[in-house]
Amino acid sequence: MITTACIFIPATGPDPLALLGGVSLLKRAILNAQRVGAKTCYLVMDARSEVQPARREELQRDLCDDKRLTTQVVWTQPADDPSAQPAPAQTVTEEHCLYYSLTTLFAPDLVFDLDRAAQPGETVSVETGDGMSALVLGPQPDAAFGLPVQETIVRTGTAALAVQPQTPLRSVSAPPHLLYQLTDSTSLRRAASVLLASLDNPKDGLVDTYLNRKLSRSLTHFLLRTALTPNQITVLSCLIGLFGAACFFQADYWGPVFGALLLQLSAVLDCCDGEVARMKFLESRLGAWLDITLDTVVHIATFVGLGLAVWTQGGTPAPFVLVGLMVGGIVLSFACVVVADRTVVPGPYQQTWQARLLHRMVFGVASRDYSLLIFLCAVFQQLAWFLWAAAIGVQVFWLTVAVLLYHIRRFKRAAHCPPQHSSSRLS
Repeated sequence: MITTACIFIPATGPDPLALLGGVSLLKRAILNAQRVGAKTCYLVMDARSEVQPARREELQRDLCDDKRLTTQVVWTQPADDPSAQPAPAQTVTEEHCLYYSLTTLFAPDLVFDLDRAAQPGETVSVETGDGMSALVLGPQPDAAFGLPVQETIVRTGTAALAVQPQTPLRSVSAPPHLLYQLTDSTSLRRAASVLLASLDNPKDGLVDTYLNRKLSRSLTHFLLRTALTPNQITVLSCLIGLFGAACFFQADYWGPVFGALLLQLSAVLDCCDGEVARMKFLESRLGAWLDITLDTVVHIATFVGLGLAVWTQGGTPAPFVLVGLMVGGIVLSFACVVVADRTVVPGPYQQTWQARLLHRMVFGVASRDYSLLIFLCAVFQQLAWFLWAAAIGVQVFWLTVAVLLYHIRRFKRAAHCPPQHSSSRLS
């Protein structure tokens, strides 16, 4: 378990206050520590920094009044000769400290893997291609001077990490996780693209993965330079989607085609809100709820517009019966997903095939893969096919989720209420 982070601020290289994805490097380093569980962050300025007091005050101002920062920040500096310090009595615990430089960007999953693999008392180092250590997971620092006693020096860029004596040191590689070292302004400009490319979302469907996500990353680069929040982007995506649904009310050929294009743009923006949230550390339960709620609103409006378009084109008799089935199915699906989100929590039943299938289905409902299919059907004037498939598919979805929830609740009740053996009666 990671409870502490030691973050080194080198005297050379990118400015700690330089913005990356709308967040300064200093703040990003601390927020990354928070993401992996650190409750205390030691900020260690390089001893070679010439204007250290004034510089520290400038850096401290950057951290003021930011509600995202919840960890305790402690400013310190490395000892001139850490090896000369008396070695404290070493206590082997399951709590770890993560050591890295301000210039190191990493994926949280990399750190979680290190934490799970590290043995109590062991130090694990993640090396780059040139043999330098970019991340070190090791013992807790000694509170007397902010860093553990040195026996083996491990370097992260320009910063030296001191590893406690008698501590086994093991080196590992980073792939397939992100590990990127900033060296200058050029690498800083490239880092935004590298970070965005690493923000995979397990909820993405095929169209999101191979089309929408490719388009959204270019748009996210622009949005990161604006003051728009992720929730505002979500609302903007919804408004564009509603306008696209309204275009289906046009009786001509181009109305549904233009509407389908707007729905596709709405789907791209729907990817951007999550990317901006993860890049700026603005994820929230409210944002997740708003995302799925407004997605449902767009779904309903889209299918109502589709029904009117099919009715105008005469593609199928009684299209609004199909629309009614779809809208009812969407509402029931939304209710089932909300219940599933509260039900799917860690437990022994999570290893069952029912729980795994439910997990995949709940993730999949956030996908807007259907937007590309609507566009193709609009171009070839076959929207009636999509209407029939969607009307049937949404009923299958919510019924399947409801059955899976029923089975999982039975597993939970069985786990919490083991069967009692009745005692024999005396006649």
